[in-house]
Amino acid sequence: MRTLTYMVLLCVISLSADGQQANVLWEKGFGHPRYDFYNASDTFQGGGWLVGGSATYAHPTNGNLLNAILIRYSENGDTLWTRRFKPILGEYAQIFGVKTLNNGRVMISGGYGIP
Repeated sequence: MRTLTYMVLLCVISLSADGQQANVLWEKGFGHPRYDFYNASDTFQGGGWLVGGSATYAHPTNGNLLNAILIRYSENGDTLWTRRFKPILGEYAQIFGVKTLNNGRVMISGGYGIP
């Protein structure tokens, strides 16, 4: 039996003015062998990025379930804060869209449910 393991990777690159050369500025990874995802990102006022997706957590009675996760990274790739949202109903929650608004607030879209 073959086991497949992977890590979710977020990579920020800079492109040359002509778009011919890419340089990796920083990379971030987190992962569970099956379920963690980055789904959406946006720049953040004052610098850095907001990234949304899903991350596995251990539920006391139902095994591994998915939280929606929102992470703010600095321009250098340091994690500034992380916010997890547990499913309201069902076994998983995910963030599908992230948007930083002009007033500094953040709008996220996502969903939850039972697989």
